[in-house]
Amino acid sequence: MRNHYLPQFYLSGFSNSEGNVWVYNREDGSSFCAGTKRIANQKNFYSDEIETYLANKIENPANNVIKRIRELKPISKEDKLTLSKYMIVMWKRVPRGKARLEKKSPRIINQVIDNVEHNLKKLVEQNPQKNHLKSKQGQLKEFRQLVNNDDNFLEELTNDTWLKNMPPEKTPRSVKVLAEMNWQFLTSDKNPAFFTSDNPVFFFEDIGISNREKSEVTFPISSNVVLCASWRMNLGEAYIPAKQGQIHQINRRTANIATRFVFHSEKHDWIAKLTAKKKHKIRRLF
Repeated sequence: MRNHYLPQFYLSGFSNSEGNVWVYNREDGSSFCAGTKRIANQKNFYSDEIETYLANKIENPANNVIKRIRELKPISKEDKLTLSKYMIVMWKRVPRGKARLEKKSPRIINQVIDNVEHNLKKLVEQNPQKNHLKSKQGQLKEFRQLVNNDDNFLEELTNDTWLKNMPPEKTPRSVKVLAEMNWQFLTSDKNPAFFTSDNPVFFFEDIGISNREKSEVTFPISSNVVLCASWRMNLGEAYIPAKQGQIHQINRRTANIATRFVFHSEKHDWIAKLTAKKKHKIRRLF
C-alpha cells in the first residue's frame, strides 16, 4: 500500500484544470505531469492506524479551513488552531521529518539509556538485596548494544518512535505557538505564482518559531495563496496581494527545503532552474 505524505486535497491546490500536477525532481532535473493519486507517496510509509488517524483527525478538519483560505474567506481562531495542528503534523509526517529523527535518534536514545542507567545504578546501591534490579541492568546493557550495533533494530525503533510522536498532542507547545502568531495570507490572482514541495512548512530552524523578533513561518496553501506567519502583530491578519519580491522569496524558501520534489500546476523552465539550485539566499519577509 502506498501512503501519501502530502494529502491529495492539499496537492489539489497546485493542480491544473485537468487535476494534474507538474512534478520537478531536484536530484536529476527531470519533470513529469501526473494526477494527485500518483505523486507524493511512498510504499508502506505509515502504519494503517496512523493512515486512518491522519485522514480522520488531522486532514478532514483542516480541509475545510484550507478551502476557506483558497476562497479568500476569513478564518476563526479555532480554524487557526486546526490548521496549526495540520502544519505541525505536516512538518513531522514528510520524508524529511522522518530523516530528521533518524539522524538524531542514536544520540537521543543513548542519552535516555544513560539516564536510566544512572538511576538504576543508584537503586542497586541502595537495594543490593533486590536481584531483579541487577537483572534490569543486564537488560539495559543488551538494549544499548542492540541500538548501537543492530541497524535493523535501530531503524524499527526509530520508525516506531516517529509514528508515535506524529500526533499534534505530542508537541502541544509548537501548535499553541504557531496558532498565536500573526497570520497574513499573500495572494497572487494574476497567475499560479507559488509552488509547494515534499517538505512545505518553512521556518528558520536555527531560530525556531517562538522568537518574537525573527521567527517567520511560510506555508503554501495553493498556487495563489501562501500563509505567512510572524510576530508582527501590527501587520494585522488579512489577505494581501503579494509583491513580486515576496513571491520570489517564498518560492526560494520552498525550493530550498524541498527534499526531492517540487509541485506546481504548470511546466516552467524557471521552476526547474530554481529547484535545481542546491542552496538559496533566504531573507525574512517582514
